[in-house]
Amino acid sequence: MLLLLQPPHPATPPAGVRGPKLERPQVDAGMSTENWNVFLRRWEVFRAGSGIDAASSPAQLFQCAGGALGDRRLKSDPDAASRTLPELLQAMRALAVIPVAVSVLRTELLQLNQGRGEQFRSFAARVRGKAETCSFHAETLTILTMSSATYCSAGCPTWTSAANAWD
Repeated sequence: MLLLLQPPHPATPPAGVRGPKLERPQVDAGMSTENWNVFLRRWEVFRAGSGIDAASSPAQLFQCAGGALGDRRLKSDPDAASRTLPELLQAMRALAVIPVAVSVLRTELLQLNQGRGEQFRSFAARVRGKAETCSFHAETLTILTMSSATYCSAGCPTWTSAANAWD
Protein backbone atom coordinates (compact mmCIF):
# COMPACT_ATOMS: atom_id res chain seq x y z
CA MET A 1 0.00 0.00 0.00
CA LEU A 2 2.83 2.37 0.81
CA LEU A 3 4.31 1.85 -2.68
CA LEU A 4 1.11 3.07 -4.32
CA LEU A 5 1.31 6.43 -2.54
CA GLN A 6 4.86 7.18 -3.66
CA PRO A 7 5.32 9.15 -6.87
CA PRO A 8 6.70 7.10 -9.76
CA HIS A 9 10.42 7.36 -10.41
CA PRO A 10 11.38 9.16 -13.59
CA ALA A 11 12.43 6.80 -16.33
CA THR A 12 16.18 6.91 -16.78
CA PRO A 13 17.76 5.35 -19.80
CA PRO A 14 20.06 2.41 -19.13
CA ALA A 15 23.77 3.19 -19.09
CA GLY A 16 25.40 3.07 -22.51
CA VAL A 17 22.24 3.94 -24.47
CA ARG A 18 22.91 6.65 -27.02
CA GLY A 19 20.76 8.74 -29.30
CA PRO A 20 20.43 8.07 -33.01
CA LYS A 21 23.57 7.89 -35.08
CA LEU A 22 24.65 11.29 -36.40
CA GLU A 23 25.37 11.75 -40.07
CA ARG A 24 29.02 12.56 -40.78
CA PRO A 25 29.40 15.96 -42.52
CA GLN A 26 31.03 15.82 -45.94
CA VAL A 27 33.49 18.22 -47.51
CA ASP A 28 35.01 18.11 -50.97
CA ALA A 29 37.15 20.20 -53.29
CA GLY A 30 35.73 23.21 -55.10
CA MET A 31 33.56 24.70 -52.37
CA SER A 32 32.99 28.31 -51.34
CA THR A 33 34.12 29.87 -48.08
CA GLU A 34 30.48 30.04 -46.97
CA ASN A 35 30.10 26.28 -47.48
CA TRP A 36 33.36 25.67 -45.61
CA ASN A 37 32.06 27.68 -42.65
CA VAL A 38 28.87 25.60 -42.63
CA PHE A 39 30.97 22.43 -42.77
CA LEU A 40 32.99 23.58 -39.74
CA ARG A 41 29.81 24.13 -37.74
CA ARG A 42 28.44 20.73 -38.75
CA TRP A 43 31.79 19.12 -37.87
CA GLU A 44 31.72 20.61 -34.36
CA VAL A 45 28.14 19.39 -33.82
CA PHE A 46 29.06 15.93 -35.13
CA ARG A 47 32.21 15.80 -33.00
CA ALA A 48 30.41 16.78 -29.80
CA GLY A 49 27.35 14.62 -30.48
CA SER A 50 29.39 11.55 -31.34
CA GLY A 51 31.70 11.94 -28.36
CA ILE A 52 34.84 12.13 -30.47
CA ASP A 53 37.85 12.84 -28.28
CA ALA A 54 40.81 15.05 -29.19
CA ALA A 55 43.09 12.10 -29.98
CA SER A 56 40.80 10.57 -32.61
CA SER A 57 39.53 13.89 -34.05
CA PRO A 58 42.06 14.14 -36.92
CA ALA A 59 41.30 10.62 -38.18
CA GLN A 60 37.55 11.24 -37.89
CA LEU A 61 37.88 14.60 -39.67
CA PHE A 62 39.86 12.98 -42.47
CA GLN A 63 36.94 10.58 -43.01
CA CYS A 64 34.72 13.61 -43.74
CA ALA A 65 36.77 14.38 -46.87
CA GLY A 66 35.12 13.42 -50.14
CA GLY A 67 36.93 11.21 -52.62
CA ALA A 68 38.71 13.94 -54.59
CA LEU A 69 39.69 15.97 -51.53
CA GLY A 70 40.86 12.90 -49.59
CA ASP A 71 42.94 11.71 -52.53
CA ARG A 72 44.53 15.15 -53.01
CA ARG A 73 45.30 15.36 -49.30
CA LEU A 74 46.97 11.93 -49.27
CA LYS A 75 48.97 12.72 -52.41
CA SER A 76 50.28 15.96 -50.92
CA ASP A 77 50.90 14.43 -47.46
CA PRO A 78 50.76 10.64 -46.96
CA ASP A 79 50.66 11.12 -43.17
CA ALA A 80 47.70 13.52 -43.30
CA ALA A 81 45.54 11.61 -40.83
CA SER A 82 48.30 11.68 -38.20
CA ARG A 83 48.50 15.50 -38.12
CA THR A 84 46.96 17.60 -35.36
CA LEU A 85 43.38 18.78 -35.80
CA PRO A 86 44.27 22.45 -36.52
CA GLU A 87 46.94 21.40 -39.04
CA LEU A 88 44.54 19.05 -40.82
CA LEU A 89 41.76 21.64 -40.89
CA GLN A 90 44.11 24.22 -42.40
CA ALA A 91 45.41 21.78 -45.02
CA MET A 92 41.91 20.58 -45.94
CA ARG A 93 40.67 24.16 -46.25
CA ALA A 94 43.56 25.04 -48.56
CA LEU A 95 42.59 22.20 -50.90
CA ALA A 96 38.79 22.47 -50.59
CA VAL A 97 38.01 26.19 -50.77
CA ILE A 98 38.23 28.16 -53.99
CA PRO A 99 39.96 31.44 -53.10
CA VAL A 100 37.98 34.58 -53.94
CA ALA A 101 39.12 38.18 -53.39
CA VAL A 102 37.52 39.88 -50.39
CA SER A 103 36.47 42.81 -52.59
CA VAL A 104 34.44 40.43 -54.78
CA LEU A 105 32.76 38.92 -51.71
CA ARG A 106 31.93 42.37 -50.35
CA THR A 107 30.45 43.41 -53.69
CA GLU A 108 28.29 40.27 -53.69
CA LEU A 109 27.19 41.10 -50.14
CA LEU A 110 26.14 44.62 -51.04
CA GLN A 111 24.14 43.33 -54.01
CA LEU A 112 22.04 40.90 -51.96
CA ASN A 113 18.29 41.46 -52.19
CA GLN A 114 15.45 39.80 -50.35
CA GLY A 115 13.62 37.56 -52.78
CA ARG A 116 9.89 37.85 -53.31
CA GLY A 117 8.22 35.65 -50.73
CA GLU A 118 11.51 35.04 -48.89
CA GLN A 119 11.08 35.28 -45.15
CA PHE A 120 13.14 37.90 -43.35
CA ARG A 121 14.97 35.37 -41.15
CA SER A 122 16.10 33.49 -44.23
CA PHE A 123 17.32 36.68 -45.85
CA ALA A 124 19.11 37.80 -42.67
CA ALA A 125 20.82 34.38 -42.49
CA ARG A 126 22.03 34.80 -46.08
CA VAL A 127 23.37 38.27 -45.27
CA ARG A 128 25.14 37.02 -42.15
CA GLY A 129 26.59 33.98 -43.96
CA LYS A 130 27.96 36.13 -46.77
CA ALA A 131 29.27 38.75 -44.31
CA GLU A 132 31.26 36.10 -42.40
CA THR A 133 33.30 35.47 -45.54
CA CYS A 134 34.12 39.16 -46.01
CA SER A 135 36.66 39.49 -43.17
CA PHE A 136 34.30 41.60 -41.08
CA HIS A 137 34.56 41.90 -37.31
CA ALA A 138 31.76 40.69 -35.01
CA GLU A 139 30.45 44.24 -34.49
CA THR A 140 30.15 44.70 -38.24
CA LEU A 141 28.10 41.51 -38.56
CA THR A 142 25.62 42.97 -36.08
CA ILE A 143 25.48 46.21 -38.08
CA LEU A 144 24.88 44.26 -41.29
CA THR A 145 22.06 42.29 -39.72
CA MET A 146 20.49 45.51 -38.44
CA SER A 147 20.97 47.10 -41.87
CA SER A 148 19.17 44.19 -43.48
CA ALA A 149 16.30 44.77 -41.05
CA THR A 150 16.25 48.44 -42.07
CA TYR A 151 16.39 47.41 -45.72
CA CYS A 152 13.40 45.13 -45.35
CA SER A 153 11.25 47.41 -43.22
CA ALA A 154 11.89 50.52 -45.32
CA GLY A 155 11.38 48.73 -48.62
CA CYS A 156 14.39 50.38 -50.21
CA PRO A 157 18.08 49.43 -50.25
CA THR A 158 19.71 51.46 -47.48
CA TRP A 159 23.06 49.73 -47.10
CA THR A 160 24.97 52.89 -46.22
CA SER A 161 25.63 51.85 -42.62
CA ALA A 162 27.02 48.52 -43.81
CA ALA A 163 29.16 50.04 -46.54
CA ASN A 164 30.90 52.32 -44.07
CA ALA A 165 31.49 49.56 -41.51
CA TRP A 166 34.35 47.78 -43.26
CA ASP A 167 37.40 47.09 -41.12
